[in-house]
Amino acid sequence: AGLAALATALNPEHAADIELAALAERAIVWLAAHRGWLLVLDNVTDPQHVAPLLGRVRLAGRVLVTSRLGQGWHQLTRHVLRLDVLAPGQAVELLTRLAAPPGPGSAVWPGAEELVQELGWLPLAVEQAGAYLYQTALTPAVYLHRLRAQPHVEFDRAAAGADGERTVARIWRITLTHLAETQ
Repeated sequence: AGLAALATALNPEHAADIELAALAERAIVWLAAHRGWLLVLDNVTDPQHVAPLLGRVRLAGRVLVTSRLGQGWHQLTRHVLRLDVLAPGQAVELLTRLAAPPGPGSAVWPGAEELVQELGWLPLAVEQAGAYLYQTALTPAVYLHRLRAQPHVEFDRAAAGADGERTVARIWRITLTHLAETQ
């Protein structure tokens, strides 16, 4: 669907009445014929899902693949960059920068360290919490109390303008469902 959308964006007047698979093929042909592009394949769940595409467009441009899957990529490329969670100080700094606590120069925001620890120092979780704190003017301590009392509610809330499909709860639900299905 993403490749079909790319083909439509590249040539909207010729995209009407063309099937999804044909549009995707047009996008692949375009990518193979042009240079200097960057294609982002986000949240790939299986390296084999993108292997055919990577084999066709590898030399013409750059492809960035993101995934929570840590294995199986060596079959496709030798350039794997593994990212870890944030360091505790980085997580607090991100939360503080996003949530903009009141008062000039407040170096320590009560509850910030405990909140990022509860969030597992995960960048997406810290980003969502920071945006939510900013919009609601909650303190980290109040948010942490709510999070511990009703984690399913707080993890499922996205700040206004955020991608609701990428809330932490939905991402974890997808991951846990996938794990349950593979056992």
